[in-house]
Amino acid sequence: MAQHTATAGPIDPYAISLIRTVVPVVWGHAIAWLVSLGIPTSLLDSSRAIVVEALAAVLTAGWYALWRWIELKLPAEANIIARIASVIALGHPAKPVYVATTPAAHALVTGPTG
Repeated sequence: MAQHTATAGPIDPYAISLIRTVVPVVWGHAIAWLVSLGIPTSLLDSSRAIVVEALAAVLTAGWYALWRWIELKLPAEANIIARIASVIALGHPAKPVYVATTPAAHALVTGPTG
């Protein structure tokens, strides 16, 4: 498993990245389930799980992309409503910060030098 480096602050950046991955997935699955309730049963007979999972994948990607766009337009630091919305939608208002812990990782993040 990849190593991560803890930084000063209340929550480790690695934990923030995990939270901001899991929360949109939960939202995507919940929305897909709600949408699937309105789909006629004849379309879902034997393929309900496939349809719901495909919906979940599409809706999760859409949910995350929408909220990341909203974050860019309404920075969480500027507005308490945006900060609360970011927490509800993505799990945490802070964007994850990745720290390169080896020279090879640093080269991947910053690009080749020389």
